[in-house]
Amino acid sequence: MASSKHYLELILGQLSGLEEITYRAMMGEFLTYYRGKLAGGIYNDRLLVKPKKAYVQKEGRGTSAGHSRDEALCDL
Repeated sequence: MASSKHYLELILGQLSGLEEITYRAMMGEFLTYYRGKLAGGIYNDRLLVKPKKAYVQKEGRGTSAGHSRDEALCDL
């Protein structure tokens, strides 16, 4: 199922306090960027982000989604 433009706009609205948030449509989904770097994406109307190691250690949120790398996507 592709992500809806409505959900993208909802997420962008919630992130409007951050400067330099952009996105790119890709195969029915959306990649999200912060200050020009890939920050995550919207897949099946769910926001997934690339966690920073310090945040994951502090908050203990997310899962590695089966990947062993710190950059694995997690659903917050």
